[in-house]
Amino acid sequence: MSQNLGNQALNKAIDVIDAIADGHRQLKTICQHTELPKSTVHRILQGSLKPDIFVK
Repeated sequence: MSQNLGNQALNKAIDVIDAIADGHRQLKTICQHTELPKSTVHRILQGSLKPDIFVK
């Protein structure tokens, strides 16, 4: 069961990264593109804010 939850979290994070790669830069448009709740996208982005992870 925990394996399944880990896969869901990873899939959601990949969806958010894909949305950013497709040019979606605002929280609202990322949420619309991924069909994920704002709180989920925000949490994923906050967890991904390592130095320069989305820069370049």
